[in-house]
Amino acid sequence: MLKTPIKLSLQQKANLFRQLCFLEKAGITYAEAFQTLAKQEKPPLQRYLLQLSQNLRKGQDLAKAGTKIGLFNRFENNLLSAVLTAGSPEKAYFLLAEYYETRALQFKKLKSKLYFPVAILTLAIFVAPLPKMILGKITLAGYLTETLGILMLLGFIILLFIKIPQIFKILKLEFAWQQILSVIPLFGDIYQRQNTQYFIENLALLLSSGVPILQALPYATETMPYQLQRKQFEKIKIAIEQGGSFSDALLPIKGTNTHLLKQLSQTGEAAGKLSDTLKHYAKYEAAELSDFYQKVFSWLPKIIYAMVALWMAYSLVTGAGSPSIQNIQQLTH
Repeated sequence: MLKTPIKLSLQQKANLFRQLCFLEKAGITYAEAFQTLAKQEKPPLQRYLLQLSQNLRKGQDLAKAGTKIGLFNRFENNLLSAVLTAGSPEKAYFLLAEYYETRALQFKKLKSKLYFPVAILTLAIFVAPLPKMILGKITLAGYLTETLGILMLLGFIILLFIKIPQIFKILKLEFAWQQILSVIPLFGDIYQRQNTQYFIENLALLLSSGVPILQALPYATETMPYQLQRKQFEKIKIAIEQGGSFSDALLPIKGTNTHLLKQLSQTGEAAGKLSDTLKHYAKYEAAELSDFYQKVFSWLPKIIYAMVALWMAYSLVTGAGSPSIQNIQQLTH
């Protein structure tokens, strides 16, 4: 029995749901579909697909069985559970594939902007101490200690930065970390807009799949990482249950660009096309946020290039080489 959830990349998830959509459209049973996919995949994904196929043959529910073994996350489970009550999961598969494909493409674009500057920085770390080694001021072992030492230090700093959210979560200080993110100048506003975009995008996905709005709202709010903002959006369901409209329920919610969301929601509800309107808004906000990240990532390489150029110029003039670990320790005392 598989006990730990499998970690799939955004592109792997997109491919998985795309293939499931094709197999469902072809009329293949759930169990046969996952067995067919298992033959095309390699471990560890192959083991999860085979296990799910076996569980489905025993009569287990698709969404619950997939979640139990760790193949589906909570949001995927909620979406598939809701859709399966109405019939085929084909539309849910298609929408999930589109959802993850869009995310994967955005992430790939941002990541590609850092490849070249990182390569230049790495090259500079190895080139800068060469004058000292050529002049005999340091040995080959000293050269490797300096260069690899700096790389390891940078790697540790980057890893620590990436793991900060997990560290706060382990220490049960996740809310404190979210509060810090929300008040950082410029980025705090972007963080809250990103949370709202997640909510709207996932709500539109659920509504497009035929999930009733009162059932879809709790599923969508669960996907919002920022707890304080999530509590605001949880009130929408209560307002609608009391007879209000979705656009009216949005009125008390504050935040950048929410005025546009309120206006579009009102128009969408009046036309009977709320899911389509929310989908357009989510796409618009995703493009706006992506543009912001693109600008940030376009400036990072320039900063790195400037730092490398200054560093290299200093090293060539003085023969000082890269700042060794010993140099760093001396500066801190």
